[in-house]
Amino acid sequence: MGGRMNILILISHPGSFGGTHRVAINLANRMSSDYRVHLASVYGRNEQLQFALDSQVSTTVFLPEEDRLRSMAWALSKPLRNYLRQHDIDVVLLIGNYHGFVTLPTILTYRKARFIFCDHGALMNQWDALPVRWMRRWCSRLCAATVTLTQQSRRDYIERFNLPADKVHAIYNWLDPQLTDCSHSYDVDSRSLLWAGRLDEEKGADLLLDIARQLLPRFPQWRWLVFGTGEMHGQMTEEIRRLGLEDQLLLRGQVSNLYDEYPKSSIVTLTSYREGLPLVLLEGKACGRPLISFDVSTGPAEIIRDGVDGFLIPPFDTAAYTQRLTEMMADDRLRLEMSRRSKETISQFDQETIYAQWRELLEGLCPTKISDSVKPGSQR
Repeated sequence: MGGRMNILILISHPGSFGGTHRVAINLANRMSSDYRVHLASVYGRNEQLQFALDSQVSTTVFLPEEDRLRSMAWALSKPLRNYLRQHDIDVVLLIGNYHGFVTLPTILTYRKARFIFCDHGALMNQWDALPVRWMRRWCSRLCAATVTLTQQSRRDYIERFNLPADKVHAIYNWLDPQLTDCSHSYDVDSRSLLWAGRLDEEKGADLLLDIARQLLPRFPQWRWLVFGTGEMHGQMTEEIRRLGLEDQLLLRGQVSNLYDEYPKSSIVTLTSYREGLPLVLLEGKACGRPLISFDVSTGPAEIIRDGVDGFLIPPFDTAAYTQRLTEMMADDRLRLEMSRRSKETISQFDQETIYAQWRELLEGLCPTKISDSVKPGSQR
């Protein structure tokens, strides 16, 4: 048998607060107990990682600054190939569509490593965007495996790109054990809604404002707390002031530990136009919060059971969203029952359940390599 597997996880830049980066670092931390793990950034200059990284994980940055994607793809190719060769990398995890594109020259020219394309979006959400569709098609064809966040996206990849079923794997993001092990009781007297994400169009910041305009004047004792930053912050601040909702719709910015906010909330909300597998819903579910979201093509329907632990709303019907949210806010007993049932399906997002799927994929691609936890002669 060979030695320990060497894995490189590629992210865009160290300074991002995004969910994709958080997932990448969670993977690096967990995998470091079994494999040699490297976390590499495509670009970045004097930026610090925004999430805690295990000391066993090696880090590097390839390029000093961001550029056009085509220019970066060619600039990245040589230093990335050199790093793969120098560290005898067996598997490269490309976390997100961006990394699939900028590594295409390397995928085509470096044959000693197996590349896994990890799509953290949803294929059909951007089907009409031809450059993104082209990139996804070729990455999924050229890489040794493609990992999607949902079963629906897996089916879409297989059907739309005519890929072998055993080459496409649906692996959920796991939940932090800190959340799955929590036992927060549900405070039925809470009058707080929670929304978290980037303040931009994709995350439905405009839809959030429209719903708040219809909803909050009916419930003057309720507050809607919005966590995150983004390009629409200034526009939202002005609109909130215009609507006279300064005391109810509160922009809280980026917080150091969002986990502390879920137990204080009564309902977790999502208003996105498109999603992969939304962490905010998963984290709300782990804390036993009722959920509400538009039923966009992937993600929410694999987390929320409509009418059981939350509501799925036809995209992008803000009147229907407002009506369902009104029902939840007005009925303490409904929220309490949804909270009670919210954790019934949480085990499918358990860290060790998901990590076992990653190990099976990795060791299937490199069968001569073993992890530290599987020694010769031992049984799994």
